[in-house]
Amino acid sequence: MKQGTTLFLLMFFVPWMLRAQEAPQTISLQQAVEFAIKHNKELQSSQMNIDLYRQKVRESVSQGLPQVNGTVTYSTNFNYKMNFGGQAIKMKDQSNLTVGLQQLLFSGQWILGMQTSKIAVRLTEQEVETTELDIIENIYNSYYTVLVSERMLDILRQNLENMNEIYNAHSSGSKLRAELIYGDNNTTMNLPLDKNDTYDVDTGYYTVHIEIKDGAARFVDSPCPDHICESFGWLSNEDQTATCLPARAVLTIVPAD
Repeated sequence: MKQGTTLFLLMFFVPWMLRAQEAPQTISLQQAVEFAIKHNKELQSSQMNIDLYRQKVRESVSQGLPQVNGTVTYSTNFNYKMNFGGQAIKMKDQSNLTVGLQQLLFSGQWILGMQTSKIAVRLTEQEVETTELDIIENIYNSYYTVLVSERMLDILRQNLENMNEIYNAHSSGSKLRAELIYGDNNTTMNLPLDKNDTYDVDTGYYTVHIEIKDGAARFVDSPCPDHICESFGWLSNEDQTATCLPARAVLTIVPAD
């Protein structure tokens, strides 16, 4: 069932993404879920099966209701006269009405048929619910993947801008260095940017790791619980700063002496 749902999602999203390249389109998460549920062929087939099984239940119930049968017969002799002993006798028309009433008192086959039809309805309803949940799960996963991809694209753009700034800083010949201030005593440590290296500094709270590469500095492999310091990325321009509050450490790009 999940394979069929995944195939449908691909058939839905790929054409939509191709159209989005031609003209920007916006679709919310709820709209995507509603569209997928509405147009899923497997789900439509299951819903039709529910209607079919419900009809079978009604048919089974009707077989146990009182059955009334009626028969009407009519025959005519078209006013024909028969001579009998010198006397003309006119043949009369004839009609007959028969009515019968039947009531099913007990039938194991009828009871089994009703129970089977009801079970089929419940199973099909559960199948529909399971299919809907699978569709919603896949839509949410796909939507989350899109959001993550957009975020990664923003990060790549930011890194490209930072690399361009690093290149421009080197091209202009500006002299900068990294300055690490850490600990309760605000100890200062100068880190040159003209040599690629890695520094491990014990701040009294955590041991922070500073990477110097291509004229830029950053926090890497931070032992702190939130890793916010790593999100600052590469620092290469004057007055750019990254902070690690749990480690009591501040990394800043300053002019070289």
